[in-house]
Amino acid sequence: MITKKTRIAHRLIYITLAALGVVWLAGCGASRAALYNERGLEAAKYGLWREATIRFEQAVQSHPNDARLHNNLAVAYEARGMNKEAEAEYTKAAQLDPHLKPAHENFASFAGGAIQPTQEEKTPDEQE
Repeated sequence: MITKKTRIAHRLIYITLAALGVVWLAGCGASRAALYNERGLEAAKYGLWREATIRFEQAVQSHPNDARLHNNLAVAYEARGMNKEAEAEYTKAAQLDPHLKPAHENFASFAGGAIQPTQEEKTPDEQE
């Protein structure tokens, strides 16, 4: 059985692969989006999903037609339990680049079982 932590770890691998897209972004004059994406990746590595979400949202605003950025944002939303937003971003990523394998794999995993909010994201009443 795949646990929540395992699914998030797999998504972090995909985010790291998406970091390779930073080189592509910088080459297209989207250095601001690349910087936001890089900061989002760093936050995600440490499980700071709220910060990662903010940075990925900024990256998407700076470069809205990049499927990798939408995929990263979807992963951050999913990690925070924001399932409706995650689904919308996975869908957008797939529309922008139908061949982006990580987006399709992440969405398939997401559709198989939504991740619950992390302890950081829970309200005080929900925390154990």
